[in-house]
Amino acid sequence: MPRPEGKWITIFYGSGTKAHNSDFNELVGPALIAAMERYYNVRLIIVGHLELRPEFALFSERILRFDFMRDLDQYWSLLASSDINIAVLRRGAMADCKSEIKWLEAAVLQIPSIVSGTANISRVLEDNVNALIVDCVDEWIDALNRLITSVPLRRSIGSAARRKALRDYSLQYTANILVGEFQRSSTKVVNTDDGTSTTKRKIKLLICNVFFAPRVSGALRGSFKIM
Repeated sequence: MPRPEGKWITIFYGSGTKAHNSDFNELVGPALIAAMERYYNVRLIIVGHLELRPEFALFSERILRFDFMRDLDQYWSLLASSDINIAVLRRGAMADCKSEIKWLEAAVLQIPSIVSGTANISRVLEDNVNALIVDCVDEWIDALNRLITSVPLRRSIGSAARRKALRDYSLQYTANILVGEFQRSSTKVVNTDDGTSTTKRKIKLLICNVFFAPRVSGALRGSFKIM
């Protein structure tokens, strides 16, 4: 079902860390400033740690700022009220390893995302289908213009993102992946005098589950035996 369109076109940015401040201001900052200069009905919602470059002061009446949130329902409510989600990272070894969680949060709500083209993002998402993938300021400007001016494009990418999220990130789908990995990892080839054979071995699994508020954080260490 298409999301209703309102008076404002709201762009959402959520951050759980101070580490991406320069990425935002140097990569997407100029594109957002250009968009807010050009389109009077564009506003920006920012949740979390972010110090905006001085030029954003010209649009302070169209920028809604929220502190680091611990209320998950409030966070989801703000994201759900938005039209475009952005996730910006400067390419590098660390960023290339980061997940597509910011895309996924918006995707389940059928909100289209513009995302930096890190190695992982380029591997799991499809440009112009379930996201707009960008690498530089000019591409950020172009992507924002396309989504701001085209309701059909926003709906198309948002719908495709939701379909992918429900299909590829469901509990059953990810459980099947884990089962396959456990079974593969638990099989060991052993050389014997009369040939080779396979044996089952107990595997140890380390799960690190680290989220910023409002989601939980923690770590679990355990061992699993594949029967």
